[in-house]
Amino acid sequence: MNEHRLIATLIHQDPPVEELPKTPSSFPWILTIILLLLGIVREFMNQKQEIKKLKTENQRLKDQVFNLKNTVYNEKILNNDSNTNFYTGLPKKSLFDKLHSLISPLFKRRWTGLNSIARKCKQEGPEGPGSLT
Repeated sequence: MNEHRLIATLIHQDPPVEELPKTPSSFPWILTIILLLLGIVREFMNQKQEIKKLKTENQRLKDQVFNLKNTVYNEKILNNDSNTNFYTGLPKKSLFDKLHSLISPLFKRRWTGLNSIARKCKQEGPEGPGSLT
């Protein structure tokens, strides 16, 4: 069998490589851990601020939705002076709107209708909520 052998021949000499001086590690590992913990704390504080900002915006949007629900309801039924006078006894719709804008932010609960009152009475039974029987 013919075996061909390949032989590597040096064509050029490798250039001399300068060795960099080896400096001892002067950065203590405890400092690395402290810096890492400070970074985590800073990120935590940023997240906390973001959560606070989002909670504030969420509450503002909830209040806006609440006000819009009342506004839509009021605009459908109390759409002119005559209806406003009939349903509320107030002579003008503009007067109702001013009164409503002053009072509505003070209340978080809404009228849920007679059906919900009837359901509540059935759940509590004939004795009522504060009975001693």
